[in-house]
Parts: sequence; structure tokens; C-alpha cells
Amino acid sequence: MDTTVCLSRMMPIVALLLTSIAAPRGPVSAEEQTLLTIEPGEYSRALRNPLKGFRSRRGVFDHEWATLWHSYIRWKEIENDKNDEVDKIVKFCNQHWKDAKKYNIKIIPRVFLDWDEKDGNEYWPRDMKIGDYSSQQFRRRVVRLVRRLGQLWDNDPRVAFVEMGIIGHWGEHHHPNPSSEMQDLLGLAFTRAFKNKLVMVRHPSEFRQYEFGIHNDSWACQTHGQWHYSTEMAELGPKQANTPSPRGRRKRWILSAYFSCRRRVAA
Repeated sequence: MDTTVCLSRMMPIVALLLTSIAAPRGPVSAEEQTLLTIEPGEYSRALRNPLKGFRSRRGVFDHEWATLWHSYIRWKEIENDKNDEVDKIVKFCNQHWKDAKKYNIKIIPRVFLDWDEKDGNEYWPRDMKIGDYSSQQFRRRVVRLVRRLGQLWDNDPRVAFVEMGIIGHWGEHHHPNPSSEMQDLLGLAFTRAFKNKLVMVRHPSEFRQYEFGIHNDSWACQTHGQWHYSTEMAELGPKQANTPSPRGRRKRWILSAYFSCRRRVAA
């Protein structure tokens, strides 16, 4: 629009405002005659950014900058037998998240079954076979668990986002990767269970037909090359890549990746 036209349309509004300001209002009180000026002091430290920024974990609720806390949950801790009820999940969350409100922290939970490649670091329910991600028993139990988590977490004000987890080491969808059938099973289960909370998955190349966010160890440089994150995010296209889904990240990996990048550049 032409600038002259814009100004001409604004003139009546400006004139009205000036008239309102200049119009006499009668006697002015002493309180109104006092002009109060506030000049905030400079704050040189970092500010906490709600639902964004740094994320602490493993019981650290009073981190100076973090407003998010990552909660790893062993499946067997919230369900160790098919006869366990929802109250076991409730009890676990209340016990481990009891300081969330006190420190104004939001939780990002992730259920997992296998911590790493070492024997003894598996946390499967006692009535299920370790490493069995494909049986009908596993399919029934995982769908039931996700449904229960949705009932408890989807409207829980303590929960910020939900990481899908469950499959693979650390619940990070590798060793093994979720098959296409498992992606369909979990994708549908989490979509049905969580109508309010945003769900995050590990890799941009998986669960593409679902409206999930993505969590990663670093958005700096380390895993962008190792796991092809940059190319896979680009393949999602601008519409999906720019949706308002959460992108999770961990503080320690951001810093280590940053310094690693600097060393390579300096070399």
C-alpha cells in the first residue's frame, strides 16, 4: 500500500487521540501529578525459559536454568506383571516427581526396557521374555501400557511432553530399530492415548505419517552427521519440519558437541 494513502487514513485516528489527550479533565490530584520512573537493573545471568532450553535429569530439580526434567522409567518399575494395576504407575510418578511443583519443573518421561548392551541392564516385566519385541504378548502389553500412560499423563500438569521410548537401548529406537509394523502399532497407540501432550520419537526417518516431534542428544553437530539428522529433517519438507512439535535436547551433549565442533574448525 502507498505510504501517502496509509498516512491519510491514519490522520483521523491521530487527531482523535490528540483531542482526547488535550481535552480538559478537571482538577488533577497530587497522586496523578507524581511521575514514577522504574529502571530495572541489568541482569547478566541466563534466564529460565519455560518448556524450552536446558533439560536436567536424574533427580536434579533445582537446576539454575532448566525448567524441564527428564525422567527415565524402567518398564518393570511401573508394571512387573500382567496383573499390576494403574495405581502402581501413579505411585511411582508421585514418588519420583514429588518435587516438580516445588521447583516449578515440567517432566519429560520416557519408558524403556533395555539400558544398553550389557547383560543385567534389562528391565522387562518378569512375565515377559527379554528382547521379545515381536510376539503377540508384547504387542498386547505395550498397547495396554501406552493406553494407561495416556490416561494418567495426558492431562497431568506435571508433564511437559512424552518421549515414546520403549524400543531399543535407552528407549532410543536402535538395537533394535522399530520395524514398520511396530511403528504402525506404536504410532496409532500413542496418537490415541495422547490428545493433549506432544509425543517425541528418536529419528526423523521413522513414524513419518504421525504428528510427532523429535528428540535428539544434540542439535549442534555430533549426531547430525552420525545419524543423518540434517538430511532426514530436510526430507520431511518445510511443512512437517516447521510444525510446532517439541525438539528435545540434552545440555551435556550440546556443550560437548559445541566444543568438538570448535576443535575441528580450529584444526
